[in-house]
Amino acid sequence: MSENNFDPITGAPIESTPPLYGSTPNPAPPLYGSTPNPAPPLYGANPNPAPLQYGPNPYAEAPPEVRKWNWGAFYFGWVWGVGNKAYLGLLTLIPCFGFIWMFVCGALGNQWAWKSGEFKDVEQFMAVQRTWNRAGLIAFFVSLAVGILVAILWGVIFAAAVNNLSYYTDSYYGW
Repeated sequence: MSENNFDPITGAPIESTPPLYGSTPNPAPPLYGSTPNPAPPLYGANPNPAPLQYGPNPYAEAPPEVRKWNWGAFYFGWVWGVGNKAYLGLLTLIPCFGFIWMFVCGALGNQWAWKSGEFKDVEQFMAVQRTWNRAGLIAFFVSLAVGILVAILWGVIFAAAVNNLSYYTDSYYGW
């Protein structure tokens, strides 16, 4: 028997002399799509498991390390959602509802991103989300500081306008 003399379907060795089936030395090939009866499967065993292509099972619960507030999902909403294949973040684009949805994204965003299956383990996931968290937190505080400065500026402008208005009204009416 030579080295490569095995049946490609069953893996059994092929005899050097083919058996005779009636008058033909070789049997007719099987019809398209038909296969010989395979051996019965072992219960509980999967002989050919499918390879894990995209990380964790998207239907499994997120591990406890993942269930944290995500500033990137909160502040960047739809951009974060597209980047992490958590497309529920796109709902932040809806006017009025989007403001409320920002808080939902911040609270549940990590779990949505984990279930997308893009990450092979928790360490890789947390490394990516730390970058989003840092960027979201910095952007949030910068926009908060700018908002406070704009409010102070408008307050100063309003106070100056009221002060000047009283000056002009006093001079107009002669008080």
